[in-house]
Amino acid sequence: MSEVATLAVFGSCISRDNFNSRFNPEWRRWYAIGPTANQSTMIALMAPPVEAAWAPIGDMTDYDRWNVGADLTRSPLTELAEAQPDYLVLDFFGDVHFGTLTLPDGGVVTDNRWKLHRTDLYAALTPEQRAETLRWQDDEEAYVAAWTAALDRFVAYLAEHTPQTRVIVHHGFDVEQVAPAEGFPNARDGQKAIQRANAMWRRLNTLAAERPGWRAIDLRDEWYPTAEDHPWGPSPVHYQLDYYPRFLAELHRLVLGDVHPELRDDLDAIAAAAHERVVAEVEHWRGLLRWLRDDKPRLGRRNPLQRRRLTTALERPDTAAGRDHELAERLLPLLDGDARERVAAIGRSADDHIAWIRDRWLPRIERTAARG
Repeated sequence: MSEVATLAVFGSCISRDNFNSRFNPEWRRWYAIGPTANQSTMIALMAPPVEAAWAPIGDMTDYDRWNVGADLTRSPLTELAEAQPDYLVLDFFGDVHFGTLTLPDGGVVTDNRWKLHRTDLYAALTPEQRAETLRWQDDEEAYVAAWTAALDRFVAYLAEHTPQTRVIVHHGFDVEQVAPAEGFPNARDGQKAIQRANAMWRRLNTLAAERPGWRAIDLRDEWYPTAEDHPWGPSPVHYQLDYYPRFLAELHRLVLGDVHPELRDDLDAIAAAAHERVVAEVEHWRGLLRWLRDDKPRLGRRNPLQRRRLTTALERPDTAAGRDHELAERLLPLLDGDARERVAAIGRSADDHIAWIRDRWLPRIERTAARG
């Protein structure tokens, strides 16, 4: 592996945005991005190329033109074999959000309503032909069977054409809330649909992460709403901005573990402790809100025990206090300066997100307590 690790990204913005200077200003110090596939389903990616000519209807950016063309021709697969990257980051946005469309000649494409539907190729289809789709929302078991067969072909392709590439499954999810610039996040519309989508994300993520030798980055339980001030705007997969440094820290952990295999267990322990600390923080505030809502404790002067319980619950430990920091302090003397910085980012990214969590939860709890 070179000093700067090379990566391919097959998935969507949830993975590619981690390598954008708006979110991680210094990412190029450690990583170089090669082949990219965006919003393609695994089923379409591993089907034969579609040779049909096509043109956009109306204005279409160069990026969207590339997106449609890459999905049809499967060119990212060829580019992947040519590039031989160190890592491949993989997410399944296209499968969860789009599904596939079978064309009259039998070709299979991603049924991308944002891009493919703005082409003459799609406009020429009859309503009946446009209905030749495979979506998990219509038949989950049929979709998972086709997806699993496609994933098998993808595994075989990697083994034949780029066997040294290490796969990292990025566990994507749809957010349930929207965070304003200030104040507590609000629930998004369509909670049942969001929960169904997340169940499908979990199913595909789990099936992929079980592949021998594949690793995973999974931050779903750390509470990341979408954000009104996200550079691309709020969206089910435009995560609160702490997400991207956390992802990069997790990637550092995996890459450093490959560079220093003798330290892999230590690095994994640091990352696990940081993750547990963030999740525990989220659960603390959720549990406190449940207590205030469900038990409706009397918090006046005549109930000092209840008041003391609330006061104690509001006294949180320092954001930089945790087992992950203790473990990192033991490991840092064994590493050079660059590696020390990357290991420190694991705990620091958790600290920053915990600070954001407290900033949003504390006023919510205080308002709820004041209402009695």
